[in-house]
Amino acid sequence: MGIPRAKAPVVRVAALLCPAGKDPDALLGELGRIWGPPSAVSAPVDFVFTRFYEREMGPGLVRLFAAFAEPAPAEDLRAWKIASNALEARHSRGGARRFNVDPGYLDMGTVVVASVKDAPQRVYVGDGIYAQPMLRFESGSFAAWPWTYPDYASPAAIGFFNAVREGYRAAARGR
Repeated sequence: MGIPRAKAPVVRVAALLCPAGKDPDALLGELGRIWGPPSAVSAPVDFVFTRFYEREMGPGLVRLFAAFAEPAPAEDLRAWKIASNALEARHSRGGARRFNVDPGYLDMGTVVVASVKDAPQRVYVGDGIYAQPMLRFESGSFAAWPWTYPDYASPAAIGFFNAVREGYRAAARGR
């Protein structure tokens, strides 16, 4: 019989989607008040991977990723998604979101993202929230799964998550 062991704290991450030209600092500030300050933020990249969000948020969107400084328990992923949904709802206008926030976490071997949409590769974690492994670490770098969204599989995103992992690894050695 296996003996359950607590999972080490993880790095909370978030994928942010917002209109180009809109300063994401206000959104990052709000997230920082909920989750603590960001420790790393990627450069915004034009979101050209799909037009899915344009009907709701308009054209000219940018994607950026953030990692938050405070280590967090992975089992709180569901609560993070509920909180980010509430933040999106507070800022929506006429039922349309002005930005999208998808929280997740990074550990030594994976990047996991929360979603409200079911899919074969997602695991239900309660309250209408699903967890999806988005990237896996192998051969010295994060790599995509067949279902990984193209923005997460982009070289810029992979580079960002590799750098965050290196900081996580260094912090774990210091604990």
